Amino acid sequence: MKKYTLGVEQVECFNLDGVLVIKDFYDARDVLAVQLGIYNIIGRVLERHDLPDQRKPFSAECFDDGFDFIIQRDRSPGSEIMDAAFEL
Repeated sequence: MKKYTLGVEQVECFNLDGVLVIKDFYDARDVLAVQLGIYNIIGRVLERHDLPDQRKPFSAECFDDGFDFIIQRDRSPGSEIMDAAFEL
């Protein structure tokens, strides 16, 4: 990961808004790899809990497809997904 230093204007923006968007902070390939990992985790959780996998094929736009379906039935598998995603 490349070293990045915030400018004065960015710090002021963060202090004012409480959030700062830094475009291209992560390489797009790295983001896509994490999204694919989350998609696969959701698939494994669906299978482990005997839930139907009706997700669309993987894409960056629907990498979390199935998560809402899971937590609408039982919120505890949602924790499994979040814990596993933090390991990516």
